[in-house]
Amino acid sequence: MKIFSLVDNGTPKYLQLAESVKQNIRKGNLLPGDTLPSVKSFSDDLHVNRHTIMKAFAELIAEGWVESKQRVGYKVGGNIPIEGSQKPLKSDAKQPKFKYRLVRSGPSIDYPPATQYEYNFSGGQPDLFKFPFNEFKQHMSATLTRPNLEQLSYGEIMGVPELRQQIENYLRKSRAITNREVIITNGSQEALFIIAQLLLQMGDQVAVEALGYPPAMAVFNNA
Repeated sequence: MKIFSLVDNGTPKYLQLAESVKQNIRKGNLLPGDTLPSVKSFSDDLHVNRHTIMKAFAELIAEGWVESKQRVGYKVGGNIPIEGSQKPLKSDAKQPKFKYRLVRSGPSIDYPPATQYEYNFSGGQPDLFKFPFNEFKQHMSATLTRPNLEQLSYGEIMGVPELRQQIENYLRKSRAITNREVIITNGSQEALFIIAQLLLQMGDQVAVEALGYPPAMAVFNNA
């Protein structure tokens, strides 16, 4: 049984416990892949509320020290954070100034604030009064309590598989669209950029609306 302790130094108890786990890992008492005691064991041994233990685990997971495995519990992470590195050597030599060479430039687009217009028809602004804040908060809390660390990095370049599957289901039911690959983008601008790179080459012509979307026109001109 590894030794975990709390030191009353004025910091919150969950941070004290998180630091105690880190110290055991630094000293080699805990190795990557080692299983940590359960929340109940920590709570009983240290006489601390379970919520405090869960908060300490959440802190350790967020920093990369601990991994959460479904139906298994908590384990020491396989990639322990690097807390320090070799200091760079001092040098009196001055670095030469570098001048960037710009090979292309884009058009200057003026974007007046939406508040300047009597009627705001700008896109990309949903009605926040209809946003399900309570439902979103519940799902976010459940996700962060036992996070999937693989999904907190870049992950799938085409988007989270579960989200793509839901979109495919929606398109099949609402539009009768089947057997199509779905790619998640960061927004319409990125989607337009990808499409332009795939379909356009120098000399092609693109028809756009007179009162269209200036960033889209910039993407087409760039391609």
